[in-house]
Amino acid sequence: MNVLDYRRVYTADETSLISMVSYGQYDTLAENVHRNEAYQAKVTGDMAQLYAVAYYYEAAMLYHAHSEAGNTAQAQRKYDKMQEYEKQMGSYAFAKEEIWESLGMEQEIIK
Repeated sequence: MNVLDYRRVYTADETSLISMVSYGQYDTLAENVHRNEAYQAKVTGDMAQLYAVAYYYEAAMLYHAHSEAGNTAQAQRKYDKMQEYEKQMGSYAFAKEEIWESLGMEQEIIK
C-alpha cells in the first residue's frame, strides 16, 4: 500500500447513492452528498435527483425539530425548502414518505 492511499478521499457514485436511498440510509446519503460536493465529484445520471433527496431529508429533519420546539417561522422556512427539493427528486419522490416515517413524522403534520 502506498502512503498516498491514506490521503485518498472516496466519493460516492450514483450506484452507491441509489443503494443508500433503497435501504433508507438517508443520514448516510446526506453525508456522502456533502462529501461529493466538497470534493467536487462529477454529477452524472440521476445524482442530481439523489442529491435532492438528501437535501429534502435534511430540511425535513430541521422542519420536524423546529415544529416540535414551536419555532414556527423556522419550521415554515424548512417546509418551503422541502417543497422545493421535492420537485427536484424526480423518480425518487417515493422517498418522501419513508423520510417522514424515519423521522417519526406523520403525514397529517405536514402542511
